[in-house]
Parts: sequence; structure tokens; C-alpha cells
Amino acid sequence: MLFSIKGILGAMAALLVVISGLVASYKTAPPADISLGAIPGNEVNGDTFIIGGLDLAKNEQALTATSSALCAFQNPFAATTTIQGVSIQVTRGVLGANTLDISTSSTRVGSSTPALVFARSVASLSAASIVWQPNSATSTPGATAGQNDPIGRGVLSGIVQATGESNYVLGPNAWLTVRLATSSAETGGSSDGVSGSFASPFQGSCTFELKKL
Repeated sequence: MLFSIKGILGAMAALLVVISGLVASYKTAPPADISLGAIPGNEVNGDTFIIGGLDLAKNEQALTATSSALCAFQNPFAATTTIQGVSIQVTRGVLGANTLDISTSSTRVGSSTPALVFARSVASLSAASIVWQPNSATSTPGATAGQNDPIGRGVLSGIVQATGESNYVLGPNAWLTVRLATSSAETGGSSDGVSGSFASPFQGSCTFELKKL
């Protein structure tokens, strides 16, 4: 009986040594990394995001092959925004020279007058890079016709001269559009090996950048 009690006490003492070791190990172990909120990788999905409290929108889309509205992006904010930039990368133009407008609009297929970029020429079956940025337009509506403004319609002036304000604002839910100012894209020919409507559609992409006020 005495030996049994001694055996039990010995086992309990050994168990206490093990438990003490585990506790000491737990106290001295380095804390686990519990940082939260990091975005894995370098890609943010979606068109809108917030940086430093600023609501931003960025969008890229392929040129549409079956419409005179080649690209259109609707303001995702129910508030006025500033237009930060618009760019078009045409990797292959249509059969026949065409001109493009970059405009604001109340509809997906509309085009404002004056435009942000007016009648930018793209040669037949050629590539082109078109980049618009704030204050890049200096002429005013009704400007004298010239090389880049053949009918004198003008492009949107960057600054309201009387107040110094920027003209580059987009209303709530309004659109930015890239449209054909000519219609030859809808007629194809056999010279590029295809035929029919939009036989040689535009290829490429558009990007849009906005900042909510």
C-alpha cells in the first residue's frame, strides 16, 4: 500500500514538472503575427477603392467592336467627381481613317460639346496612343478651325477663366465616353481578308481615372 502511494506521488510530481515546462515555454515563445487587413499581392479587384480617405475610381476595358461608343465608364459615385485622366491604346485601327472624341455624357452613347479630346485621327489599320490629362486642353468652345479642330467645335478648356476653377468635373452617375466621330468603321472591305459590318474593328483598350469630391 505504501509503495502504491509513493508511486502515485512520484507520477504526480513528474506531471507537475512537465506542466511547468510547458507554461515556461508558452511565456517565452514569440508572439504570433496577427496583423490584419493587408491585401495579398499587388492587385485590387473592383473599380473603386479608398486611399487616405479619398474615394478613387479606376477602370480599364477593351474597345467595343460593335458600337460607335468604343468605351464608356459611368461615374460609380453618387457625387461629383474630378476627372483625373483618360487614355486610349489602339493596337489596330479599322479599315479606313477615323477620328475619335473623348467626352462627358449623360448617357452611355452620348457625347458632349465641347469634348475633352476632339477629332483625334487614327489612320487606317494603324496603332495609336491617345492620352488626356487635366489642363491639357487650352482652346475654348467655338475655337477657330485648325489642324486638330477642323470644324472649330473646340475642346473643353481646363480652367474657368473668371474663377480659376477646373472644368474637369463629372456629375453623379454621368459618363465618360470614347466615341467615333466618323462612321467608316461600320463598312468593311476585302483588303484585310474579311467583309461585312465592322469587318475590321478597333482593337485595344481604354482607361479612366476619377476622384470623388
